[in-house]
Amino acid sequence: MKQITINAYTFNELEGKAQDKARNYYYENINYFWDDEHLEGVKRFLELFNIRLVNWAYDEYHADFETDINDCKFQGLSKKRVNALIKSFNVSYCADETLVIAFNESYSEHGSIKLAIEYALEQSGIDLKNNIAYHYTDESMADFFEGNEYFFTQDGKVI
Repeated sequence: MKQITINAYTFNELEGKAQDKARNYYYENINYFWDDEHLEGVKRFLELFNIRLVNWAYDEYHADFETDINDCKFQGLSKKRVNALIKSFNVSYCADETLVIAFNESYSEHGSIKLAIEYALEQSGIDLKNNIAYHYTDESMADFFEGNEYFFTQDGKVI
């Protein structure tokens, strides 16, 4: 048997082309991992008002949520009932808070459920695209590699 010893480096210890190689590994193999939670939160939020998320598309540059909101009727929902619905929303992921805060801000400003939902979705989309953009920063990569105990050879290959 032959024993071989190699030096192991963290992402932050790599230099130049080696760090580029580690980045490429990340880009090709590590997808943004909170998108399912984000979308589930949006769907649960919309369900409070019997609205469906029909289609969505997102990346670090845009986030679009298409709903059937124009088919929904909000007449008869008192302010008290709307507030109760929002309070019943279980915030289980940090992006859920954005939906609630944005909805409350918009609803208290003009009292329109539809506009408040649209504003909440807009703010949620901004959160999502910003989170995805952050996911591809060196800081996020270093946190991921360190937190998951990734090590590299001197030339940037994952060990």
